[in-house]
Amino acid sequence: MAEKIDPDAARALWTAVLARAVDDYLYGGTNKESRAHKKDAKAWMACKEYQGVGSFTYVCQAIDLEPDAVIDRLRKKEDG
Repeated sequence: MAEKIDPDAARALWTAVLARAVDDYLYGGTNKESRAHKKDAKAWMACKEYQGVGSFTYVCQAIDLEPDAVIDRLRKKEDG
C-alpha cells in the first residue's frame, strides 16, 4: 500500500525549491559557483518544454503561483 502524501509537506518542499531558485536567480556577486547556480536557475525558469514534476511550471502551480508572474517580479527586482 502506498503511503499518503501530506499536502502541507509537499507544499513546504516545493516552496523551499522555489525559494532556493529565487536566491540563486538574484545572486549578484562574483563567486564562480554561485554565478553558475544563477545561470541554472534562469534556465530552469525559462524552460517551457518540460512541465512535469520538478519543472518550474509544476513547482509554481503546486504552490498556487503563476509562473509568468514570478518571472516578471524577479526581472523587476533584478533590474531595480
